[in-house]
Amino acid sequence: MNNVIAQKLFHKGLELFKNKKYDNAIKIFREILKINPQNINSLVILSQIFKMKNNLVDYEKSLKRIVELDKNNFQSFNNLALLYKDLNLNTKAEFFFKKSIKANNKYVKAIFNLALLNEEMGNLRTSEDLYVKALSIEKNNPSIYFNLLRINSNFINKINFEQIKYFCENENQDFKERAYANFILATKERRDKNIDKEIQYLDNGHNLFFNSDNLYIKLNDYWINKIPKKFSSGLKYSKKKNELNNITILNPIFVIGLPRSGTTLVETLISSQKNKIKNCGETSVISQSIENLLSNENIDNIEINLSFLKKDIFYRYSKIISLNKNKPITFIDKTLENIFFIDLIKKIFPRSKVIICERNYFHNFVAIYQQCLAGLAWTHKKDSIMKYIENYNFFLKKLKKKKDSRILFVNLKELTNDPENKSKKILNFCNLEWDESVLKFYERNDLNIKTASNIQVRKGISKYDDKKFEPYKKPFIKYLKKINSLNN
Repeated sequence: MNNVIAQKLFHKGLELFKNKKYDNAIKIFREILKINPQNINSLVILSQIFKMKNNLVDYEKSLKRIVELDKNNFQSFNNLALLYKDLNLNTKAEFFFKKSIKANNKYVKAIFNLALLNEEMGNLRTSEDLYVKALSIEKNNPSIYFNLLRINSNFINKINFEQIKYFCENENQDFKERAYANFILATKERRDKNIDKEIQYLDNGHNLFFNSDNLYIKLNDYWINKIPKKFSSGLKYSKKKNELNNITILNPIFVIGLPRSGTTLVETLISSQKNKIKNCGETSVISQSIENLLSNENIDNIEINLSFLKKDIFYRYSKIISLNKNKPITFIDKTLENIFFIDLIKKIFPRSKVIICERNYFHNFVAIYQQCLAGLAWTHKKDSIMKYIENYNFFLKKLKKKKDSRILFVNLKELTNDPENKSKKILNFCNLEWDESVLKFYERNDLNIKTASNIQVRKGISKYDDKKFEPYKKPFIKYLKKINSLNN
């Protein structure tokens, strides 16, 4: 009888899930688990809901319960590993990726993800071997070729470009895989200095990638229009009591800038000094807290409840950093979108330091478009990149007018041309001691970099090349003129 009830409830819960009524669906699936605690299907859907709601605690609990009940559930092992990878718990992530592969040695997703983890940790040989292993299982997978090219540019000589072209044109293939095929061809044309063809393939690749997921339209609008508009004007704060004093133990160093503006280099320099400051990477803690706040409010009339926001931010950081309530902790957060939230950051973290990286905007524009920055929807459209730069410039000018001593502006060209003196200035601003190890960061065996600058940074610091993007001025003249007007 209980099984019949559970089956009826499951269909009801599934319908609620499909209709995105997640809170009601959670109640139903939890009711099913009271009847049958071993109902894996209910746990799987619950885990998906918790992930969508960014409830990482219950997401982790659900996945752990699934693999406890099913020792061969390779998908859940992989999802658990991805969760730990996102939380920078690399040892745990590696363990569960290997568990996934052991449960199914043909599971390409887990092999690919383990390769990516090793790439980010600097184990490039291991990473390359794993990508090659993944290719032996799925021979026609452009995303694997794309990643291989990133860590070993010589691999371009092993690629069958006719096959890649065919993949690009085959409309029956996955949008993202077709996108990666176009990016591979763009890489070849860039190497051969065929700029017009490179841009043509980049256009095709970005268009396919953007249209691969309806969510990108919403995210593009969110970061190009909604957030800049809301945070460009004065914020309203609720009059409720401002509590949660324990957040004062957090002394973050925020490294901010456009993608490809030197933020990865700066965070690496800071984290390489002898005291080993905790480097959290791109946490998105504040942007996620803001998103959580906005999801329950009218964005145009929202009032910021600092107590609520502090509590939420403290909780999110506590999932990434081991916090001692009686001991202050300094750490680095390199979430680029924090440019929009600096006024808020200064209220929440009165002892924070903010470093803003700058680069020639046109160089930035081209460098962004030449990459596939998968997690940033706005980077897949030239007009959106331009609009983001315009918004960024607006906020930057406001900050420079205030001449706040807690904000340091770092120019990428100046940093790379005079790394010793500029890095000393950065460390001094952060109240940290400089030593030679700061500039020898590439010798570290614990360097974990998740950004597109990973391979480049591991080669050390090279002088800025002013002429690198000269050939792109003519094809991108429309955007060059807009960028030049920003300086007026």
